[in-house]
Amino acid sequence: MPRKQNKKIYSCVECNITNLDVKLRRIVNIYLCDICVKLDKYIQITKTFAKTTYYLSDDDLVNLDYIQEKSREYHKLSTYYNLSDIKEVFCNKYGIRQNQINKQLEDLSEQKDELKQERLKISDLFNNLTEDQKAIELRKHGLSISDISNLINLNKKIISNLVKNIKP
Repeated sequence: MPRKQNKKIYSCVECNITNLDVKLRRIVNIYLCDICVKLDKYIQITKTFAKTTYYLSDDDLVNLDYIQEKSREYHKLSTYYNLSDIKEVFCNKYGIRQNQINKQLEDLSEQKDELKQERLKISDLFNNLTEDQKAIELRKHGLSISDISNLINLNKKIISNLVKNIKP
């Protein structure tokens, strides 16, 4: 006589649904239904996405829980954070509430675009000068032509830091 198999029944850890018609997904060793899997606290985003989208630095992410898994897309180890944790850090960093996140992101994006435009404008103005005019402008600031590459690298670092650390 064939043995009857005991099939393990899983339930969603969020809503406890055990209905067999509902697809359960295994996310980081827990099971979630199709509805609960869309909650911010279960959505996983990469470290790169968190930093670029929410204007966060490595220092901002230090105390957060994360998981590291092999990326399906790039086949390398990637760091993932819960979206709800990222949003909480973002709110704390910029002193806002959850309902103000989209507005703050828009403002930061506009500030970043303005900084980029300003950098391009300065770069265009400087590039349109003759070598003699460049030398004169540099001397006004106590610099020489040999300092130009150092100045360009310093300018890139300053702008990069400004863009990373835009504050409201």
